[in-house]
Amino acid sequence: MKIGIFAKTFSRPTIEDLFVAIAGYEIYSAQFNLSCVGLETLPTNVPDALARRVIDAAEHAKVELSAKDRTTAFEPCAAGKGILDFDYYLRNLRQTGFPGPLIIHGLQEEEVAFSRDFLRRSLAL
Repeated sequence: MKIGIFAKTFSRPTIEDLFVAIAGYEIYSAQFNLSCVGLETLPTNVPDALARRVIDAAEHAKVELSAKDRTTAFEPCAAGKGILDFDYYLRNLRQTGFPGPLIIHGLQEEEVAFSRDFLRRSLAL
């Protein structure tokens, strides 16, 4: 199972820099939110040139666009620091044959390395 991340975790001046930052943490899958490029989270229209730029930037950084964000606010917590029993959760994901990435969400950038490493250890078990 791959580890992915919510792209809004990172604040960068360009979309290209954003995907480079994600890849810099050795994370190659992202849930993308259009607010990262200055649009509303759920805009009625995305200019073709902007969509192409997002796709190109992700491909250049070798980051897969796994999902488009459609979530609402919640109380976030870094992986390994909350109440979720990750061993139980990951065991159930494996049993179902879940093929998608496990997206880490709701972090501050300084929590990314801890959460990534926690999940890598948990997935290796």
